[in-house]
Amino acid sequence: MAGCGLVVLCFLVGKVAGHGSLADPISRSKEDYVAQPDNALSVRFDEMADGRIAAFYYMNKNCAAEPTLHVWEQNQCLGEDYGFKDGFVVSTTSPGNKIIPASILDCSMSDECANPYSTVLSVLTQPRYEVNNNTSVQTVLSDKILYLTWFGQTYCANESDWKKESLETMKFKLGVCTKLDIHATRRDCENESCYWFSQGCLIGCPKCVVNTTLASDGCPLDKRAEPTIMSPSLRTWDVNNDMTLMWPEMGKPHEDITKAHPWRYPGSAPVMDPCGVAGGSKSENIAAAGLVPAGYEAGDLGSSLPENKRKKIIRAGTTFNVSWRLRVNHGGGYQYRLCGPKGKLLTEECFQEVPLGFYGSTHTLIFKNGTEAAIPATYVSTGTMPTGSMWARVPIPACYHITGGLGDQGCDKPQFEPPAGCDKNCWGYQNFGTRTIPDIQDTLVVPEDLPAGQYVLGWRWDNEQGSQVWGDCSDVIIEPRRLV
Repeated sequence: MAGCGLVVLCFLVGKVAGHGSLADPISRSKEDYVAQPDNALSVRFDEMADGRIAAFYYMNKNCAAEPTLHVWEQNQCLGEDYGFKDGFVVSTTSPGNKIIPASILDCSMSDECANPYSTVLSVLTQPRYEVNNNTSVQTVLSDKILYLTWFGQTYCANESDWKKESLETMKFKLGVCTKLDIHATRRDCENESCYWFSQGCLIGCPKCVVNTTLASDGCPLDKRAEPTIMSPSLRTWDVNNDMTLMWPEMGKPHEDITKAHPWRYPGSAPVMDPCGVAGGSKSENIAAAGLVPAGYEAGDLGSSLPENKRKKIIRAGTTFNVSWRLRVNHGGGYQYRLCGPKGKLLTEECFQEVPLGFYGSTHTLIFKNGTEAAIPATYVSTGTMPTGSMWARVPIPACYHITGGLGDQGCDKPQFEPPAGCDKNCWGYQNFGTRTIPDIQDTLVVPEDLPAGQYVLGWRWDNEQGSQVWGDCSDVIIEPRRLV
């Protein structure tokens, strides 16, 4: 399994990893998954003789392999610029009233740290702090506690902002190997099915080019297509092109910062695989939340996963219900399509041959407690690929913030007006904590003339926040149309 490599020890992933997947019918990625209880990372922190902190990060659960070593100064704002700031502070003294975090996760009580409802991964290992493993590091024995405070993407350069901006403080015991369980599974990412996607995919480009920022450069300007989704009523992110006024680091005033991202020309961005790629890339992709599902290798193709043992049976010329689940809300829109009959290669071209239409004018939101709510749907079939194919805009807004609402930042205002029946805990960026984003159910139309046989149902979600395309696939049986 590919690990978190040299860019970041997945602290960001603990906050935003895992983004969306099929809920019904069950996907190949969900059914094929086998839990890997011993699959974990580990970390050890030591205080150096000069007062700095040495952070040793290991690609196994017991600090036994060759580590990646990072060295941090105490009581300073540290962080890396990934196209956004990611700030943190470490100290062996309690931050007291100097820092007031939104939550505290105590990993000092045992040698294991696993909390999927808060931060699963907790230690930034950014390249600027990495040192050669052969570097002589003189450490001292200590029974102190290390306090690691994360400030999210608001950074932490001004100490006067520390009280209001910090999101979480984590406590670790110095000199102790701490296991980090990065594969805790939850309802909104059941069996880690939400880690199959393509990274660095921009409209009109010949291929996806991995870039570890959420807003990938992707490919040269002259290779990109012009966006077709222009109306604010069809947009989901920075719909009025005004976020650069509040966050000038994102671009020029009123710059259209998402114009090359997949949703801006639905279906035109390339993908690495129509059923998603484990971790989003064959190479290290952790800064873009490219966590590799346990038991797989980075770059494994979703189209190569075994067929579903349980196959949904659908009749030609009828309708059937499907649903998908958000874990992290990147906006944009989605489509369902079929590839088959059995024997055809599962390629993007094959899936584009049979795009499915939506039936009716509503989505059904299915909440965790089983209640349902019908809401208006927004469909688009002009300026899409395949030409005339029908896509649905994601009906639930993220938060109006540079991060989309990481740690509930900016969640006093949505990116666009939430639908009726979706209260303040229903919309947002992250599907955990106080927010429980419901499943999104749709009714699809099966063509009357579709030959009977075994097909693969594909779900494709084109993001607007960044350069990612999510994919998931499920095997279905198409029965012939019943003649009356």
